[in-house]
Amino acid sequence: MKFFDIPATEENVLTALEENILGRNPDIMAFVSLLNSFDSSASIALDASWGAGKTFFVKQTKLVLDCFNPNIKVIDTSVSDRVKKVVKTLSKAEPELQPFVTVYYDAWINDNDEDPILSLVYSILKCTDYNFNFTDGQDILSAVTNIADALSGMPITTVLSSLKGKDLLESIRNKKAFDTLVTEFLSSLLPERGERLVVFVDELDRCNPDYAVKFLERIKHYFCDERITFVFSVNMGELQHSIQHHYGNNFDACRYLDRFFDLRLDLPPANYNKYFDTIGLNHDRYFYDQVCQAVVNTYNFSLRETAKFFRLAKTAAYESARSVGYSFDRANDLFLQYILPVMIGGKLNNHAKYTAFINGLDGSMLFDFHEKNIELVNRICSRYIPEDANRNPVVTSLEFIEQFYDAVFVEQYTNKHIVELYGMDIYKEHRSRFIRISNALSGLADYEI
Repeated sequence: MKFFDIPATEENVLTALEENILGRNPDIMAFVSLLNSFDSSASIALDASWGAGKTFFVKQTKLVLDCFNPNIKVIDTSVSDRVKKVVKTLSKAEPELQPFVTVYYDAWINDNDEDPILSLVYSILKCTDYNFNFTDGQDILSAVTNIADALSGMPITTVLSSLKGKDLLESIRNKKAFDTLVTEFLSSLLPERGERLVVFVDELDRCNPDYAVKFLERIKHYFCDERITFVFSVNMGELQHSIQHHYGNNFDACRYLDRFFDLRLDLPPANYNKYFDTIGLNHDRYFYDQVCQAVVNTYNFSLRETAKFFRLAKTAAYESARSVGYSFDRANDLFLQYILPVMIGGKLNNHAKYTAFINGLDGSMLFDFHEKNIELVNRICSRYIPEDANRNPVVTSLEFIEQFYDAVFVEQYTNKHIVELYGMDIYKEHRSRFIRISNALSGLADYEI
């Protein structure tokens, strides 16, 4: 079975930038310009729902910044040239960017660490020296010390080396204030590598609430250096829930978070037409593809949800749905062309409503889709609804769909074996067949497609 989500690997991030797969290249450059404008400490919340492409966006931004820092040697020249070629198409002149040192920090991966500050320092050192080999199970403090030793001229080494006691934070407090330690750390890190440090913090909203709160509060207290910009790519609604989980449901999480974020920005929407082209959902001559696109738009699916939906829709009966003609089983034709993708999308969107739908208790999932996509549904239903002498449909498409739903999912067939609907024969067996197809468990399913 093929998966249509695009992992944020280095190659995928670069290719997506070159091909502008999500249509966000102008937004990336605008964000780069915003980061370039800061001359004091700043903290930005980049807000979007889960699966909207936040990780891709920040990694593409990081890639652009890295390629325009002449002090960064970890970027291959060919990669840098490819990125600069993309940037050139977006602006008349090459942007004048101050050299940035960038760090990507996955908070979710690190939320089991004892203290966020040491974990972050470790990640900063790791991201600024790619030639260092890490060994599994290595003590984090030992790793930080070894990396610091590997970076020439790092006065922070002696400080880190001394922190081998059981209570690391207490050891730090006994040596010197932690904010002084951070200042020394940055003074050692930045001069030969860049003028500003940008830390992209991802997945904080997925972390253990206690860790998320500790991370924010320690960052606010210790990392308020004017040379640092923090970019938090988060789902603000979920992060607020984490804060309330920590402090209580009546706690004002929104106002609390305002203490940490100087700017709150919404992630620009992706260009779904470009994304449809990428995953192959762009053949408008097929009703099935048109309905699939309409399902994504109707339910406002994120990029990740779209990939999951299309995987299921393509596996269930893709080739059969595309080759529908006027067969003997016209009820099956209508189902494949129209009802199937709506059922698959509805199940992903609201499983409880889907369950009620297939049990004949609630057809609103189908009727609501009709209301939001009347023109498309009318074109599909015109193939199945007969006309009167004046060439007008004998029923509206909504009436037809309501009757079709009743015949398939509501009718019990206790005193009859068939329902005839405008020349369309519907049997009791259609219900179980349609459910089986929608679950990709029928003979029409193709797991290799």
